[in-house]
Amino acid sequence: MKKFLAIILSAVLLCQPGITIFAEENTEEIPEENFGRGLESMTSEQWSEFKAKLPLITDIKPNSIALSRTETNSENQIQALAADTDDIQAADLGDEMTYAYPGQSTGGATAPSDFPLTSAVDVSSSLTFPKIGNQGSLNSCVAWSMAYYQLTNNNCVVRGLDAKTASGAAVNQNVMSPRFIYTLINGGLDAPTYYDEACAAIMSYGCPAASDFSVDMTSSNIRAWCTSTDVWNKAIYNKPQKITYGYIDTSATVNSETQGVVNLKRILSNGYVVTIPTFVDSFNYTRNTTGSVWGCRYASNTDLGGHAMTVVGYNDDFWVDVNGNGRQDSGEIGAFKIANSWGTSAYHYTNGYVWVPYDALGSTSAVSGASSSRSPVFSDYYFIEPQKDYTPLLIANVTLKTNKRNQVAVKIGVSDADSTTEKSSISVVNHYNIAFNTMAKSFLVRYSNKSLLDRNFSGGTSEETITVPFDLTPVIKKAYASTGFAANSTKKLYVEVTDDVSNGSTVTLGNVTIVEPITGKQIVCSDTSNLVANNSSVKKTVDFQITPFVGHSETQDITLSLNSNLQADSVSGNITLKTPDNQTIIPNYSASRNKITVYSPQTAGYADDAKYELHLGTPIKSLGGNHLSAEKVIYIYILDDFYVYW
Repeated sequence: MKKFLAIILSAVLLCQPGITIFAEENTEEIPEENFGRGLESMTSEQWSEFKAKLPLITDIKPNSIALSRTETNSENQIQALAADTDDIQAADLGDEMTYAYPGQSTGGATAPSDFPLTSAVDVSSSLTFPKIGNQGSLNSCVAWSMAYYQLTNNNCVVRGLDAKTASGAAVNQNVMSPRFIYTLINGGLDAPTYYDEACAAIMSYGCPAASDFSVDMTSSNIRAWCTSTDVWNKAIYNKPQKITYGYIDTSATVNSETQGVVNLKRILSNGYVVTIPTFVDSFNYTRNTTGSVWGCRYASNTDLGGHAMTVVGYNDDFWVDVNGNGRQDSGEIGAFKIANSWGTSAYHYTNGYVWVPYDALGSTSAVSGASSSRSPVFSDYYFIEPQKDYTPLLIANVTLKTNKRNQVAVKIGVSDADSTTEKSSISVVNHYNIAFNTMAKSFLVRYSNKSLLDRNFSGGTSEETITVPFDLTPVIKKAYASTGFAANSTKKLYVEVTDDVSNGSTVTLGNVTIVEPITGKQIVCSDTSNLVANNSSVKKTVDFQITPFVGHSETQDITLSLNSNLQADSVSGNITLKTPDNQTIIPNYSASRNKITVYSPQTAGYADDAKYELHLGTPIKSLGGNHLSAEKVIYIYILDDFYVYW
């Protein structure tokens, strides 16, 4: 196994039939040496440690996008299907995957669900996929592949959004900013990064849109973190569900029927893309392909040019001349389409893309006369599982002041109101590379030989103050995902800030404000003093009443206790449930004496980490004849299981 780390670390198809986005090919191709790479190397031990902590994809069910591809049209010529699509239930967008978590049996990592596949899929032609990006000479490929390509596309799929117009122009409010992520994980330097660093940043903070934080990067602006509280806050709403991986068995030959290849084709057919780690300087290129576009025959057995790239499509009929003899031979048919982040004019790439034959994924080739001195182009692929709608339960706005941001850690904790000790907390208190080191730490921390840039938040040397919103939902899930709690429960929240280096610099913890986005309610910590940490920690606590009923299961029933016994017939028709996408449904319920039990939505239950509104109408009345004086709104927030990646 190559010694590289990769994680990436989660509607109908928006591209209408017959509409395909092509960029004009630039004949003045730019040499590869003009572009950066940026995937940091790992030892085999670090690689094993990393993979042991991730959920493994074991099954992929078709969603509505995949099933719609089986309708014959000019873009997809249909092969004989494995099943009648009329008998297959489409999985909900964002809920297509089954995983084996660390310690669980993988079941062979097979995908047993019925899933009809077409012979070709090109997600890059969809309006959900952004136009080709250009990292230039910077070492920012991980952020480009993970945030710009994958998080953008996968979010757009489940949220019914476009990342580009039909003419190819970027829809910047839906395109994620790689600069936001790269600056949080590069230590203030133009340095290669680990995939797990980008994963930790996205799982902690989400990612803002390009319209809020430009994608343009220069050698000077990659030293500065975002300093806008509003932009940090917007980023939270783009957080994914989880980060997972799949793999292709590359120990022998690989073809279109290899299970790992089939699994990846299923993911692409559902409209998603994945990120891969590879050694781009080991590629052996050719233009002896279908359409004479650029392809990669195989990767030489070298560890050169660690790079993050994005798989965007496949074609079971695509030819790449693996053995270089100029004709189509057995084993050369079938390839994945790979997006790079070197713009549309890079040499060896056609409009930013290269085709990699399935055969190039095997340690040995099935093609007669092919090179035997080779390694798989990639084996593992990493998937960001997106969220259709994400609303944080609580946010803590924390004001910090320092001139050396890289020695600052933040810890978030929660407990019941009558406790003085955290029931749960999420943090890392140490000198690491990722911004604030909180919510999702680096899976593998190996920075002893790395020189970090000690600067203030915007890259200067003087003390600087910013207010950063921290999503408190994960720490609440960690504490209460298995139990939930009643509406208007009072909890104690903890914010601890650490300066862990004795070098004369300090960090000041200023105001802490807890915000409840669901209602807009907020409370300011009563301790408004400035607490200074110098090779030490300081802490503030806030008692806060959480408005929603916080549930612990997607299928949970919600029981409301009222002050008076009800006239049961007055309830009928006067209870509605407003979903996160503003749809109003009539839930099933039962009413008895002074209780109303509202049953979970019948189809898929509640969505995780999303706001619902239960409306009780004014015609509801007590046995004494008293009506509700005004419509009563009860907020519901369902916690999903908390998965710890470290």
